[in-house]
Amino acid sequence: MKDVVEVEITVPQQELAGLFADPHNSPKWMLDLERYEPVSGKEGMLALCIVWYQR
Repeated sequence: MKDVVEVEITVPQQELAGLFADPHNSPKWMLDLERYEPVSGKEGMLALCIVWYQR
């Protein structure tokens, strides 16, 4: 069995990409995510490594 979910998002693509790129927003759309901790790198930069903690 395969489920398909479609969501229409009515914001500009650039804005949406920025929201998804910011790990502070992740708990808002990843419902099982409790928090994250940066391991290496700087937030907002490429090659940021983080650890995700699930509920």
